[in-house]
Amino acid sequence: MSARKNIDDLFSSTLDRITKDYESQTDSRGRRKKLRKNTKIFEEIIVAFGSDRIREGKADSGLTDEEAEYINSQDFTQEIQNFCENLRKRHGYNDFIITEHRDEKTVHYQILAGRYNYETGKFQPKMSKAELSKFDAGLQDLAVESFGGKVVRGKVNSKTVHDTLETMHIKEKAEKEAQAAMKLAEQKLKELQKIETKTSEAKENLARIQKHCKDTQDRLESTKRKLSKAEYVVVYQNQAMQDAQSKINNLETKIDISSSKLQTIKDEIDTASNELLNRQSQ
Repeated sequence: MSARKNIDDLFSSTLDRITKDYESQTDSRGRRKKLRKNTKIFEEIIVAFGSDRIREGKADSGLTDEEAEYINSQDFTQEIQNFCENLRKRHGYNDFIITEHRDEKTVHYQILAGRYNYETGKFQPKMSKAELSKFDAGLQDLAVESFGGKVVRGKVNSKTVHDTLETMHIKEKAEKEAQAAMKLAEQKLKELQKIETKTSEAKENLARIQKHCKDTQDRLESTKRKLSKAEYVVVYQNQAMQDAQSKINNLETKIDISSSKLQTIKDEIDTASNELLNRQSQ
């Protein structure tokens, strides 16, 4: 069973009990009393906590995280019960429905105090504006007494306008949303910074790659020029070798011709020598 359902059930049973007791009475004419729909059954009292820290301006109106953490670490169950008991004894309230709220920045208590007096069978009379102001001031003194020195009273005759429970929830929700938005913004900023860092690193890597490509291109062009010169030298050397070979071939041809002529002369000399020898022998 949820806490909300428990509260609703308690409220419903309390309202039924008050209605039953009230309507069990008769008026001066002997008629059964009927509870009016606009009857104020409960007085709503909010017990919230502040700080006596000196504020530095309008913006510094809420509790700090340290103050909120300290307040939330305390257990005020007994003190709240003491407060309700004092309300019963001194102001005649009954049927207290107490809700502890810990879903916001700081713990606070919502008290529904029944305005019906079972002994007299009547509801407490409505208070005038002056009486209500005096009652509110007295509640702070009563709370300080009930908390047994754990808290101090707020400034007397302070012009501070206290928020209603709904306004407190709206403000605390807005503060939570603002903190969440700030946290998200910080997270996005960190992500953006990481992206910027990676982008910067990528640019540096790109610059290095571009420089490497340019250096490689320059070396390639230099190599091409050297190869071109080498090819020219090779062509020149080949041509020179061809010319030399041609000269060698010409010389060999001339040598062959000279050798042939020399052989012819030698043959002629041999022939002449043979003829001379033949003549001498005759």
